[in-house]
Amino acid sequence: MEKLTFEEWISWIFNHEVVKPAWFYGINAPFYELNHDLSVQYVTRLFQEAGEKLSVFSDEQVNQGLYFLIDPGASGIICQAVVNDVELNKVRELIFTINNIYSNIFFKRCTPYLSHLNESGVGALNPVCYMWWDVSAFGSLGRNTNSEESILEACLETMRKILELPHDACRESALHGLGHLVRMNRKKTLCQHLIAEFLRNNYLRQELRDYAKAAQNGTAQ
Repeated sequence: MEKLTFEEWISWIFNHEVVKPAWFYGINAPFYELNHDLSVQYVTRLFQEAGEKLSVFSDEQVNQGLYFLIDPGASGIICQAVVNDVELNKVRELIFTINNIYSNIFFKRCTPYLSHLNESGVGALNPVCYMWWDVSAFGSLGRNTNSEESILEACLETMRKILELPHDACRESALHGLGHLVRMNRKKTLCQHLIAEFLRNNYLRQELRDYAKAAQNGTAQ
């Protein structure tokens, strides 16, 4: 098991040419297996310092690298940490720092268009923003019932704060996540309450309002 420095770890994840399929699906793709505690430490620090650390990479590279981090079908770095032996409070701290990704990366670098409608202005970083809570499946992870409930509560609090951001792509992302939880009947009443509070905003564009209502009844895609 090779221990990468924090800067080396960032380069390993983000400093790649953007190709399809992504670099991490390549047969000879470099892979480093860090212990779960160090992985959570690095991810948390990255999210805290995202505005600075990711500024040197293109939107396409950031989109690709974040998918690598959150998608269980890519690296599974975050998911493995959540379901294994990392202290629960550290996992919750990681989840709360996701707000920094939204406020310092997605809010500033995503275009304010809706991915579920495939609007023509959707930018290169919007896909991972839109799919964040769907792909990562944070709310479905836990070592036991108590830890899963605690992790899910942290996710919901994070999504609540994201809904407050005046950016349609960010708000669409949180609604996407809440809609999945409603459909799975997981904290359904609380999710619907969060969406109802969001709908009190009188200045929402109609397309986003319609999406919020679909999320509220579990039919949003």
